[in-house]
Amino acid sequence: MKPVLESFVEIFEGEVFQKAVRDAVAGVALSNNAISRRIESMGKDLRERIYEDFRTSPCTALAVDESTDIPSEAQLLVYGKFACGCHTLEELLCCLTLHSTTTGHDVFSAVDTFFTENQFDWGRVVECCIDGAPSMMGRNNGF
Repeated sequence: MKPVLESFVEIFEGEVFQKAVRDAVAGVALSNNAISRRIESMGKDLRERIYEDFRTSPCTALAVDESTDIPSEAQLLVYGKFACGCHTLEELLCCLTLHSTTTGHDVFSAVDTFFTENQFDWGRVVECCIDGAPSMMGRNNGF
């Protein structure tokens, strides 16, 4: 990354501010660890903004889907749809691994734990969409 920025400075050859640009580029920390920390920080900030918007929305909707990945572990994707200002947003809220069975009870338990950990309010959920799999349906033990 740094070599690209250093070659970028050459564009300003002959400009009065070239030294200032060169000094600024030289002072930027661009090691693998620094970039990793910045990416993690941006991801955490984005997640918190999405979660805060979801928390403060007057009403929300969920879409829940279960899938199996390569090592045959069940993955649960939870999407949220919510109001943010005068816009409606739809975002991936989480991807949870289901370590045991994938019954409707297990799916609900995982989503409920996620809601509790992130201080989301079930009272604001006005709709929940599931894929209709037999394990998700059911009057007594479905999601």
